[in-house]
Amino acid sequence: MKSKEIYKRMQVGIRAARSAGKILELYSSKIKNLKIKNNIPRDIFSKVDLMSEKEIYKTIIKKFGNDNFYGEETGEIKNKGDFKWVIDPLDGTVNYTHGIPVYSISIAIFFKTTCVSGIIYNSRADEMFYASLNSGAFLNGAKLNVSKENKLKNSLIVAALPSKIKNKTIIYKSFAKINENSRGVLRIGSAAMAYSYSFRKS
Repeated sequence: MKSKEIYKRMQVGIRAARSAGKILELYSSKIKNLKIKNNIPRDIFSKVDLMSEKEIYKTIIKKFGNDNFYGEETGEIKNKGDFKWVIDPLDGTVNYTHGIPVYSISIAIFFKTTCVSGIIYNSRADEMFYASLNSGAFLNGAKLNVSKENKLKNSLIVAALPSKIKNKTIIYKSFAKINENSRGVLRIGSAAMAYSYSFRKS
């Protein structure tokens, strides 16, 4: 595995995210027809999810036609290469469809079974988070670091809950306990953005 190959794919992934982001912004005020998946009210799907995913796939496959691809909406497309792209074309669909400007495009790049690069793009705020193996994480070119805080009482926590929760009593009790003993637990509606915001600029 060559770092040059990873870097080239990360750059294409960034370009794909920006391109798909234009679609998200173009249709952000035009969403009308929503579909509920799995009979869960907040597990929803819009045509924009699919449009975004198609745009990402088109950009990637044009440059790396031998790579594998897995999209949340279209499923798996197998090829013969060692690289695989895993795509969430709109993380935070509920926020997006309700006009809340916290959502993102999320792209992971694997070499065989190892994740070697990640890209998260908040198109509304034009925030491009990206990272690659052994090269650190960045936001619009600025280096990011993980907080060194190790005391819960001084920490602001981000959390994401699945659409369908098992063991609700345990989960909700744990959520409440952490919330009461920290500076709060945030659920911002996009897991990818929540994790991205846990980093700090150098």
